[in-house]
Amino acid sequence: MIKHLLVLMLLTGLILPLRAAGQLQDRFDLTQRKVAILIAEGFRDDEARFPEQFLRDRGAEVTFIGPAGGTVKAYNSDFTIRIEKAVSEIDAAEFDALVIPGGLSPAALRENPGVIRLVQDFAQGNKIIAAICYGPQVLISAGILAEKMATGNGGIRDEMIQAGAIYQDLGVVRDENLITSRVPGDLPEFSREIARALLGLDDRLEWTAPTPADSAPREEAAIRAEEAAVRSAEAAVRRQEAAVRTEAATALREDARERRDAVDALRNDLNLRGRPPRR
Repeated sequence: MIKHLLVLMLLTGLILPLRAAGQLQDRFDLTQRKVAILIAEGFRDDEARFPEQFLRDRGAEVTFIGPAGGTVKAYNSDFTIRIEKAVSEIDAAEFDALVIPGGLSPAALRENPGVIRLVQDFAQGNKIIAAICYGPQVLISAGILAEKMATGNGGIRDEMIQAGAIYQDLGVVRDENLITSRVPGDLPEFSREIARALLGLDDRLEWTAPTPADSAPREEAAIRAEEAAVRSAEAAVRRQEAAVRTEAATALREDARERRDAVDALRNDLNLRGRPPRR
């Protein structure tokens, strides 16, 4: 129960300031827009709830869908969500966008043929598809990442590249109607970009594939950055080793001082008894 309340406080802390900011900074009117959020057991709580609340607050109709109806639980808290419709009941044409949160659920969703067919239907219908964190695993299995600019959790970076994606280590990447994001910290930007796409606003986060001439300097810069990181780590190790040596030397000096004090005490004792010590 305490864990549940802490997560609720976290989500409230994220959502309420965004609501207040939204009243001043955005004019997203999403009435008549319909969004499906695809989840299964083991979804990540904030990656499902934050976009839901953001879109609902701006008038969108949000429906939780999954492989089957029923209640599913987050892997990282006691949060539960009721799946309102099974994918077998869904027609992609009824919705404007599909959102896929991360967590453990994408690993299960990608194994479901009905889920894959639905994602492919959204893609073929030129609908908005947004996935965050491990959500792109479902896009990989649906075969819709080839030659697309995309991002995701670093743990699936290599798999995304193998699937043909042009991976970008950015908070949010949008390639036409495909929106991808990395981690929970990117949720506000991720949710805003979904809203922008629903309104047909120009894509300010769209990126074009780098040309070979562009990529070489980027790769060289990345190598220099990695080398600098290695040098920094080596320096930290040297500092730690020096600190250990200093600490050891201090301990030895303290031990010698204690021994000297003991010897001096013995000498004093002998002097008091009239027997000068031998040197």
